[in-house]
Amino acid sequence: MQFETVNLANNNLTGKWSHASSRKQLIIVCHGYQGSSKDPTIIAITHGLNKKGHDTFTFNFSENTGGFDIKHQVGDVAQIVNHFKDYNELILLAGSFAALTVAIATIQLSRINRLITLNGFFGQGDVGQEHRKTYIKFRVAALIIPKYRKILLYYKSRLQPERIAVPVLVIHSKVDKYVFIKQSQDFYRQVTSPKHFVELDNANHGLTSQKDRKMVVSEIDKWLKTT
Repeated sequence: MQFETVNLANNNLTGKWSHASSRKQLIIVCHGYQGSSKDPTIIAITHGLNKKGHDTFTFNFSENTGGFDIKHQVGDVAQIVNHFKDYNELILLAGSFAALTVAIATIQLSRINRLITLNGFFGQGDVGQEHRKTYIKFRVAALIIPKYRKILLYYKSRLQPERIAVPVLVIHSKVDKYVFIKQSQDFYRQVTSPKHFVELDNANHGLTSQKDRKMVVSEIDKWLKTT
């Protein structure tokens, strides 16, 4: 496995490309709200996938409104997809808030072949108390501030799970106290393409346990090799 730093056309978008000699399948790994590609969970899962022979690309979203401008983030993903033209198959993998971004990107970008979400947030209010205040503030701000209204209207109109045409793997913990599993369950229910749901028994939202990270890697690897 080789490791390279990749600078895309947008100088604000840089990532780490881990790849083998045969470039057939690439997993593009996206970080969640206020996160980064240096998050220990992203590093652990990415390294785990690399050890199992999967090529990966991790990156930080370029600067956008409050870190949650979904349209802007979808644009970042589009740049990455356009950059890696030699791959036969591109897979989007994201957790938490970025699950909303990659779900929309999968609908809009024809080169995406599969979608994987981890403890995904899909724009609903089914969140724990710690994040409920942030969610309510955003919804109130969207009523009076145009830039936030645009973000809300964008994901409300573009998130159409029934339009996803590729295989989908949804992983969510039953005891996630930050983003309730109901969000993933509702999203999964609306997906009509081939799909698989994995419920984690005791994992927290950030998947901070090494055991849980290994389980996630194992589930992803198995799914990719059998679908």
